[in-house]
Amino acid sequence: DGWTAKNENKTASWHFYTGTKASGAGSLRYGLAGKKTWSAGFPNKGSVTSKAIAVPKGGKLSFFIHFDGEPGAGVHQFGLKVVEAGKEIDLWTKNGDLKGSTAGAWKPATADLSKWAGKTIQLRWWFDVAVQFPKEDGHGLAIDEMILSGDCQ
Repeated sequence: DGWTAKNENKTASWHFYTGTKASGAGSLRYGLAGKKTWSAGFPNKGSVTSKAIAVPKGGKLSFFIHFDGEPGAGVHQFGLKVVEAGKEIDLWTKNGDLKGSTAGAWKPATADLSKWAGKTIQLRWWFDVAVQFPKEDGHGLAIDEMILSGDCQ
């Protein structure tokens, strides 16, 4: 709720997906709605941005990620950015933090938001198929159980 998608492909998009989830009713996924693929020609990229979030002292984002695409650094790219006053700052990336794929499983991950304590930010997930690749079937990229936590006051 409160997320805004910007999709640069007519068929692949960020959407609510019930096909794979860590828990609950579904997950946030980039791919073709109703299909087990994200193969959709080029350009094939998009982003989804949260509403404004006030970051508490000691802010930390925990989430689960599911990615069954190409683990190589130059093919499927994605990550999480902090948007502060219109400026995007890399927070978490496939190449820097995941270092590959999750091999069809849900993996826990965290991102440190403490340097934005007391500020209002937005979070932006992005996905980009940089090179067309044979393995564009499967669930693709899904995010679930995003929880923002902070220090007790």
